[in-house]
Amino acid sequence: TDQFESRISQLDKLLEAKRALTYTNMTIAETAYQLGFADPAYFSRFFRKLAGESAAAFRTRMRR
Repeated sequence: TDQFESRISQLDKLLEAKRALTYTNMTIAETAYQLGFADPAYFSRFFRKLAGESAAAFRTRMRR
């Protein structure tokens, strides 16, 4: 169904975001633009909703 495909697409984008935040030095805004988000604030809401924490918190936790 379309809902399932949409959810898979969101999870793929989340995984890409997590990889970029972990393995690159791009800012969160740069990561957002690279993933196709026109607005970094929307990316931040998207990330928090799906990951359960902010992109900045995720990056900090992964780099410890």
